[in-house]
Amino acid sequence: MLIVASFSISIFVVKPLWLKLMLLTLFVATFTFFLRIPVKPPVAEHHENH
Repeated sequence: MLIVASFSISIFVVKPLWLKLMLLTLFVATFTFFLRIPVKPPVAEHHENH
């Protein structure tokens, strides 16, 4: 959520159009990178096997 807010504020504040496009491209690249990171289940389960 912090990344989205940071990029949104940066895109809003920056004046030149090419910088806005650069920030938007970096945001999309960063967002897709974080979405592709696999989420692993916890190592220890809630029940023990005896």
